[in-house]
Amino acid sequence: MFNWEERFQYMASLIEGHEVDIVAFQEVRFSIDEANEVKISQLQKAKQHLPNHKWMVAQPAGPVELPKNANWKRWTEEGLGILSKFPIISFTKIKLTSQGGRDSNPRIALHAQIQVTQSPHHVLNVVAVHFSYDKQQQCQNAQQLLEFLESQDLQNIIVLGDFNTYPDFSGPVDVFTSNVVKSCPFRRPHVPLFYDAAMDSHRVEDPLPLSFSNMPSPGYISRPDRILLSPTFKVIRSDLYGHGGPYINSCYSAIIMKRTMSMLRSAFDSFIRRNGYSCLHDCGPHGSCRCGICVRGDCIADFSVKSAVIT
Repeated sequence: MFNWEERFQYMASLIEGHEVDIVAFQEVRFSIDEANEVKISQLQKAKQHLPNHKWMVAQPAGPVELPKNANWKRWTEEGLGILSKFPIISFTKIKLTSQGGRDSNPRIALHAQIQVTQSPHHVLNVVAVHFSYDKQQQCQNAQQLLEFLESQDLQNIIVLGDFNTYPDFSGPVDVFTSNVVKSCPFRRPHVPLFYDAAMDSHRVEDPLPLSFSNMPSPGYISRPDRILLSPTFKVIRSDLYGHGGPYINSCYSAIIMKRTMSMLRSAFDSFIRRNGYSCLHDCGPHGSCRCGICVRGDCIADFSVKSAVIT
């Protein structure tokens, strides 16, 4: 993940500044603490920057697929996580199986029951997702999650995360929000229709709340990230926070220092004849790895923090 420590400090300032109560994360990395051989996640370190989010759950989906010929081993698994200001009273790791398709990555959903008030007893059912990038498997992921929700007979449901849906294929979201879905073959479980929090409060004259940039250009192009709500909620306001420009300005010195250290590490690897892919992440379709750094023009990733204010 690009400059994770610096990026999360900036993300934490957005989360705290806008008083976001519950946050869902995708592609959370897990590693083994060599000192005591305990599995730890990035969110455990992230909590240091969010002291008000006292409750956390993080679950791995499966092994991290390292870049081809990587000459390092840093993370062992990745998955989903949820941070909350309110008590997480229980959670369920939902394994999403897939048949066919080209995506071999294990997929899960993470269901957390969060108690927002004690009297009256008010519980939110928050489900974090990161669906497959393969269209057929996206449909399967959505169907399996709906069947889980049907089996649990839940109320006050929020499904949020990366649905990997794009303008040319909206199936994995449509199965939650519509009775008529042509792009995904599926059986409608006995679950009320969800609605899109961002679009419910969106005015025609406003720009679409796009959240994904195929870095470093052409800018925001799609909306794979969604917050879907069951009918028991009413959206008061929906906002999209975060942009690469302020992040670069606030973290520029730290990023330069990180890149310098990466170059020195890569130079040492070359000196001891350690060959291979030296960047700590995949540089994506528009970048390449040079001396431990992903390069191409202004190759610093934009990111967004999404929240919906609901009652």
